[in-house]
Amino acid sequence: SLTALALMAATLVLSPALHAQDSVTIKDPAEFNAYQMATQQTDPHQKAAALESFVTTYPQSVVKDAVLNMLIDTYQGLGEQDKVLSAASRLMQDEPNNMKAIFISTFIKKNQCEKTQDAQACDDASALAQKGLAVQKPADVTDDAWKQQTAATYPMFNGTVGIAAEISKKDYKTAIEEFRKELMLY
Repeated sequence: SLTALALMAATLVLSPALHAQDSVTIKDPAEFNAYQMATQQTDPHQKAAALESFVTTYPQSVVKDAVLNMLIDTYQGLGEQDKVLSAASRLMQDEPNNMKAIFISTFIKKNQCEKTQDAQACDDASALAQKGLAVQKPADVTDDAWKQQTAATYPMFNGTVGIAAEISKKDYKTAIEEFRKELMLY
């Protein structure tokens, strides 16, 4: 679908900032072997299970956030939105300003809001979107990369705030303002 395509495109834009951990060394041989085994799985269901096992077994691992990123991508490929949301939420516990995790969580909650018209799902989506709009540029991200990330994410964040205002609060003034901001970003 078009929304899945938009999500994948934005995820690709958000991914370059994630490779900072590539130079991290796992010192424990058992942990290293578990990481290698999990990340080299080719079957997505087996990969997800191995990655989940790794995070459970090594909750303090130096590659935990990278593994959670892989889990997000793996579950996304499997179309398991609840598990994508779970992995993204766990990543945000470690990295509260992780733009990929915020974006994907917002996207899923926005879809739940629109589908169910549930006020809590809408409020959750809006809070995540506002959090995404408030994230400051990380020091290790170039200005150009940040510009790409915000160009890919801010329209959806503004649209989500608008939809949530419309559905859960019946606040049409805010909804119109946010939809206008979204359109101006395009």
